[in-house]
Amino acid sequence: MSKIFNTEFNDNELRNIIKEELDKQTAVIKLELDKQTNAISSMLNSVITILTTSTVEVPKEPVVEPPVVPPVVPPITPPTVKESYYVSDGIHFIKIPVSKFCIRYHDKSKRAGTGNYFNLGFFANFSESVNGSSIAFTLPVANLVCDINQADVHSVAWKYLVESGRGVVNGKLIFPANTSGTDFKGKNVSTLVIDVNNKVSIAKLQTYGNLLSINGASIKYAVSGVPIIVDGKDGKWTAECVPEGWGSGAVAAAWHTALGVKKSEPDFIYCIAFRTTTGNMLNTGGKSESWSLLGKYGFETVLKMDGGGSFYFKYGSVILEDPTRPGDRRISNIVQL
Repeated sequence: MSKIFNTEFNDNELRNIIKEELDKQTAVIKLELDKQTNAISSMLNSVITILTTSTVEVPKEPVVEPPVVPPVVPPITPPTVKESYYVSDGIHFIKIPVSKFCIRYHDKSKRAGTGNYFNLGFFANFSESVNGSSIAFTLPVANLVCDINQADVHSVAWKYLVESGRGVVNGKLIFPANTSGTDFKGKNVSTLVIDVNNKVSIAKLQTYGNLLSINGASIKYAVSGVPIIVDGKDGKWTAECVPEGWGSGAVAAAWHTALGVKKSEPDFIYCIAFRTTTGNMLNTGGKSESWSLLGKYGFETVLKMDGGGSFYFKYGSVILEDPTRPGDRRISNIVQL
């Protein structure tokens, strides 16, 4: 017989009581375990659902793009613009890019040049005795700005080229009309001018200052000539040429060189070699001989350069001289091609 809490139980009763108590505790524990098991199972199911229904992005290695190498583009070479030569109705033309136009001082015989060239501006002949020898030389007439090399000029001529009112600056001879004799002194003379920007102008000039710049740009080359075409029209001998100082010998029957410019082609100068047969190509009554020869070619201005015995035109195998005036005359300046 056992006694618990002052209550007497036999052994069977005690076992039953203990068993009942253990069963209750077991049931409580089992219930709690079931709850925890269910919770864990629910969590596992949620994780499985997430893993099976979601896309997990795996970090990728960064893609390194190869450097962009620009294509090799060959340099663009501007086309070389050269002069062109042709003959029309017995008149010889050389179309010269302004950028390649070059006037050079040439105080020597007309045949003594090299390469392609032709005689250009008017001049006067001089001589001076030095130690018993006569030294011949030329000096320009009217306006001239050109390249000059002192080594190519006799010292006798040089001293006159650099005297007061004239000069050589940075390899350029500057020779104004008002120092070239009484015919042109104090007169504005028609002159073709090329500035350092390769712009061509036709202006009436006479002084040293006039030959330094034009329209704000320094002058690179300048040469005077007889205006035989003016503003696209026939030149007027009495009204336009005589007042500038030109004499009839400048327009006599002979072979001549001339420079022409066109409004439609501002980047070119035309060298013209042509022959006249009248005593004065401009003073022929009505339409002049020079206009009859050149008027149809569309020139805005044509200035006639020297000719006759000074005329010399060499381009490739073509050599022209005036057959009526033979001899290797000394000249003063040329266009060198």
